Amino acid sequence: MPRRTGGFIGHRGLQAPDPPTAVTPTVGDKKISVAFTAPSDVGDDAITGFNVQSSNGDGTISAISNASYDSKSFDVSQDDQTRNLTFKPDGTKMYVTGMTGDSVYQYALSTAYDVSTASYENKSFDTSSQEANPFGIAFNDDGTSMYTVGYSNDTVYQYTLSSAYDVSTASYASKSLDVSSQDTTPLGVTFKPDGTSMYVMGADVPQSVYQYTLSTAFDVSTGSFASKSLNISSFETNGWGFQFNADGTKCFVAGNYSDKVHQFSLSTAYDVSTASSDGVSFSFASQDANPNGLAFSTDRSKMYVLGTDDFVYQYTTNLDSYASASPVVVLGLTNDTAYTFKAFAINDYGTSAPSDVSPSATPEPAARALFFGGYTSAVVNTIDFVEIPTTGNASDFGDLTVARIGAGATSSSTRGVCMGGFASGTNDTIDYVTMASEGNATDFGNLVSNNEEASACGSDTRGIMAGGASKTSTIQYITIASTGNASSFGSLVAGKQTPTALSSTTRSCIAGGNSSNGNYTNEIDYITTASTSNASDFGDLTQGRQGLAGAANNTRGVMGGGALSGDSDLNTIDYITIASTGNASDFGDLVNGGDTRFGSAASNSTRALLDCGGLSNNKMEYVTIASTGNGTDFGNLTTQRRQYDNGASNGHGGIAA
Repeated sequence: MPRRTGGFIGHRGLQAPDPPTAVTPTVGDKKISVAFTAPSDVGDDAITGFNVQSSNGDGTISAISNASYDSKSFDVSQDDQTRNLTFKPDGTKMYVTGMTGDSVYQYALSTAYDVSTASYENKSFDTSSQEANPFGIAFNDDGTSMYTVGYSNDTVYQYTLSSAYDVSTASYASKSLDVSSQDTTPLGVTFKPDGTSMYVMGADVPQSVYQYTLSTAFDVSTGSFASKSLNISSFETNGWGFQFNADGTKCFVAGNYSDKVHQFSLSTAYDVSTASSDGVSFSFASQDANPNGLAFSTDRSKMYVLGTDDFVYQYTTNLDSYASASPVVVLGLTNDTAYTFKAFAINDYGTSAPSDVSPSATPEPAARALFFGGYTSAVVNTIDFVEIPTTGNASDFGDLTVARIGAGATSSSTRGVCMGGFASGTNDTIDYVTMASEGNATDFGNLVSNNEEASACGSDTRGIMAGGASKTSTIQYITIASTGNASSFGSLVAGKQTPTALSSTTRSCIAGGNSSNGNYTNEIDYITTASTSNASDFGDLTQGRQGLAGAANNTRGVMGGGALSGDSDLNTIDYITIASTGNASDFGDLVNGGDTRFGSAASNSTRALLDCGGLSNNKMEYVTIASTGNGTDFGNLTTQRRQYDNGASNGHGGIAA
């Protein structure tokens, strides 16, 4: 019989489970997911949970993803277009907004915070004199003031209740705050407990939560925009619910596009500008595929979702409970700090001995890819973005200063740059954006000369643009952290139009394209990024082509798609070892089929996104750079469009060693 290592000795001997094994960390942004194998010997009772501890005690495993449905619900079909909900702090009253009756409806709960015990009290308040489409609802700290917001007038309205928490006694307080300068489709409202800050969820693009300062607590007429917001568009594009935890260090966003509630951490309590995603969520889809409202009990142990079927569903959050299975996500870690982990199994008799220590892991921000401009039925100024370690469809980032196609794009760890392109003609415009925050581009400067259908790459400090219109051999460069005009770098071995380009931290490679002799070339050139000089011959692609797209980590470059002479699409992916010279090797094939020319690419240290957009598609796929094999579907761009290799990321090979 194998020796047990259970961690608790009771009156019947060793009764706690054995420890977990094979503890394996996977890094994220300020978090690490810790996977493990549960013990086969569970002791004298079933395992009830698992705990994970970091090497220095940092982090928490409190996550909304641990929530569970209570199998309790309540029909609030007094209105057939219900929109949001809230509770009296003691859990004995519930309030729901509805658009059909333009009203707030009041319910009594015979057991606090148990919606299955709710009943309609035949009490309501009609808001149509102020707002014909009430969505969000909130109360002040003693129930003598009520607040609604909706998109008819884009205004938060304040009401006085002569009997606390009794909506039938409400009257308009002649106090309001117009929020249309921030958002013209406000859907939710909530307050900091002391009433000095108010938060409005808006549905305009990009969807965001906006923060306001109230100089008199809970008096919206004294409110002003605090110039602080949380962009949630990469998580939810139709959000309705927004709430904080009890101390303002966490917030939760829910909506009916993702059918999930998403969790964020705030480094400064109740300051939404300091929020960052915890990378955890909980799906409501098994109860309602289109949730509207979100509310919590005062202690945050219970969560409530209002569905489009006009039912309120009740959940236990388990925010203060142990995880039920592997993996366990440890949140609140410090990026660029190394951690190891131990895992523990728990049953009713006690906690196991610790597992063996995991390998070291260092959390880091998720690399983001941006795709600039392009052509649909016309030239567009759209900028899309995705988080490279994930999968899913792109979200809107903002707009270029000038709509264009055929621009070159590169980036540092903090700034993305889009250079040149074709608008009403070939232009020399250089734009820049801050990678981590969505918004419109800003003018950077100008190229040495007008250029389009070039390709760009670079390091964390320098951007390179090579080749382009009229099969030029020109190479230009910029210093990404500054602003100003580009400078001459040198020349390619031969001119190329629609090549691709990629970089390690020291070297940049430019491959393929329509060459100056009229052929679709297989030539690969290289330069030392930090220098200025003419390019040298690196080797050849497996096939000559134009309109391919490439990306890299610090050691390997991958290049996919393109068109052969005769303009037939090619699905081949090649790879090179950037520090060497020599011909490319076969990596695998693109899988999305057809239209593989004129797409874009971007990468982080492990993954390359290829075939992003193209001649007439909006698809994206990815490969693992260190391996070989065929692509895997990633998701779609916001619109179908031709791009000409104008993707950039804040984690590509020119940045990350």
